[in-house]
Amino acid sequence: MIRAKFICTSVLKTIEHVNNLVTGKYEPKPVFRYKFQAVSSGSEENKQFFASTPSGSIELAALREDLFELNQEYYIDFSIPVVLPSVVEEATPEATPEATPEAPVEPAAPATPDAPTA
Repeated sequence: MIRAKFICTSVLKTIEHVNNLVTGKYEPKPVFRYKFQAVSSGSEENKQFFASTPSGSIELAALREDLFELNQEYYIDFSIPVVLPSVVEEATPEATPEATPEAPVEPAAPATPDAPTA
């Protein structure tokens, strides 16, 4: 896991067409766009994060206005997802039509300059 520290630098309310999961139709709804920047100063901890973790920006969109506060700092954890056993058990061939009992397909070999590509 990698932990970074970001600050919310912008909260923008827009009206966008959002899919209504009940009706399946797109409807205008308020959407809140949150922008974050990696911290770089303001405290000794922030200077340490700036020196040893990724820097950059993150933008998130949500239907809720109260998720993040402007000028508030947040820890962001990046980790590789782990598939939980209950999720694997639920993913049966009946539930996932793309799943087949056939052997897995080998990835294609990388193309060489002399070989034609498909």
